[in-house]
Amino acid sequence: MAKRIAEIVDDLNDELRLKGGPVLTKTWPEFYELCDIARFKDARAEAISSDARDRHGLFVGYGKNAVFVMHDRNFEP
Repeated sequence: MAKRIAEIVDDLNDELRLKGGPVLTKTWPEFYELCDIARFKDARAEAISSDARDRHGLFVGYGKNAVFVMHDRNFEP
């Protein structure tokens, strides 16, 4: 059963916070495991990005090889 969007976003926020750096990178297989899914649809990607931005001030970006999570702040002055 796929995780709820809020659970995914909270997990990403917790991982980023515990890592201690400004950016978290996950490969697609790692991200699928985190979400507990086998396939990923665009609507789910948009929902995760929107919830992350609204609740935690995070940007979630989807690349060809990885998913990126970062704080919405200037961390490289």
